Amino acid sequence: MGACSMLGTFNKTTANTVCERLNAKYNEEFEAEYIGNRIDTNSATLYVHPKDTPKLMFTAVIDNDGNVTDDYVSNIIIYQIENDIVDEFSKIGIDCAVNGSIISDVSEETDKSLSVNEFADKHNIKDIYFKIVFYDKSISKEKMLLTFKNISQKYSFGLLINGYFLSTDKYLECAKKLMVITRFL
Repeated sequence: MGACSMLGTFNKTTANTVCERLNAKYNEEFEAEYIGNRIDTNSATLYVHPKDTPKLMFTAVIDNDGNVTDDYVSNIIIYQIENDIVDEFSKIGIDCAVNGSIISDVSEETDKSLSVNEFADKHNIKDIYFKIVFYDKSISKEKMLLTFKNISQKYSFGLLINGYFLSTDKYLECAKKLMVITRFL
């Protein structure tokens, strides 16, 4: 695995073990970007993505017994909604960067075929929180609310959204940080 080769020998072994377990569990290939939490010596947190979709980053935790848990399916759901939001604003000529998170605890899910609404119903999700950075500050409040309303009607739960308008020079910098940093908090 290419991404795992950047890690140290011990970490590469751990990453390869996690990726192999995820490959078997979901029947697709994964790559580990890096290992995070090593303070807890009973487990390690890895940041992983499907080989063909690097932007769909999620966490996988391996314990000392070799058990792997992950939040892949919930991140598939977030990724789908993020793309819906970006697409909806793109239709009205607004560029934005989006990062979402599920507010409630979700038990580990392995069924990748669930629709967004099926997933929300199964896990009793009432709201999902999104941070959005807008490039175009000329959007009216009414147009923004209408766009959010159009997006929200697709789902059986609420979308809680914080939007930030930035100047051109700050937008790219902030959007990049939003997409990278908040994925790994």
